This record gives sequence, structure tokens and C-alpha cells, in this order.
Amino acid sequence: MDTIDNDIVKNDLSVVNLSSSDDRKNVLYEYDINIPNELSSLNDVNQSDRHLPFNFLDDNIKNVTALLIEIGDNENQVILYKTMARINIYGRKNFFLKKSDVRFKKINDEFFRISPNFQLIQVNGSLIVIDLKTIEKFFGFEEAIKKEAKIGIQAIEGMLLIENPETLHELVEDITFARKLT
Repeated sequence: MDTIDNDIVKNDLSVVNLSSSDDRKNVLYEYDINIPNELSSLNDVNQSDRHLPFNFLDDNIKNVTALLIEIGDNENQVILYKTMARINIYGRKNFFLKKSDVRFKKINDEFFRISPNFQLIQVNGSLIVIDLKTIEKFFGFEEAIKKEAKIGIQAIEGMLLIENPETLHELVEDITFARKLT
């Protein structure tokens, strides 16, 4: 909650479409293109509370790739999406200690190290991108933008607006240009 308050609520941030070509620094991006399948779990969490709990006997902690954190009540929910890097998953091979009275005590179980930041937030049906680099890296964002840009080029070609549309096809590989076309 502190991270949401400090990094979003108290900051002077603008919200722009993810497909836009905005290069400002203090910006959040609202998903306005097709949401990748990898993020469909956000809607699943939002629509139902009947999810199977993590089973420590059957499920492997090393297979966890993201955490979904739901905050809210029956009326309003916010869902945070946080990727889990392998470096933040500690198994039994490692040797960790924690404070215990006047000595250190060995931690025998697997555990996560969780930082307070997150990459996405879903609120009021909108998916907001906090960390654009993560979206670009993990969810095929660049391919989605290029696909949308190609649809735009087809529309331009259909209207016969430019004499040589092949130039646009070449430029679509530049993600900055592709975002502008989208």
C-alpha cells in the first residue's frame, strides 16, 4: 500500500495509451492493445475467488514466475502483478540465517524475497503498466505494436494516401516509429 501511495498516488503522473509514442518520464501506460495470454490470470483473479491454493506438496516454488496480489473488498479491487526473478527464489541448497533471540537460526524452508515494486496494476477494469521495460521484455509488446502498426499501414494503403507505402513497411521494424503508426 505504501508503494502505491508513494509511487502513484502522490506523484504527478499522466496516463497515456500504451500504443502511444509518448516519451515523457512521469507516465503510466494504459493497455489499449490486445492483452497477451500471459496476463489473462489478472482477469481470472478479478472475476472469481475460487482458485486452487498453492500446494507445497505438488507445486514447485521454483516454477513461480509471477505474484498476483489482490487488495480490496467486495466492491473495489486492485490487482498488482509482480514478476518473480529466479534470483528472488531461495531454495534449500542455500544456507540462510535469521535473528532468533540472542543467536542466529538457520532457515530450513524455501522462501521468496519480495521487493515492494510491481510492474502492472489492474484497477476499475483497466490494466495500467508501471514498468514498461518488463512489458517489452516478457510479453511480446514489441511484436504486438508492430502487428498493430502493420494494420495501420494496410489502412493507409487502402486509402491511397501515399505513393510509396513500402517505406512504411521498412520503418515498422523501428519500435518508436511503429508506436507512432499505431
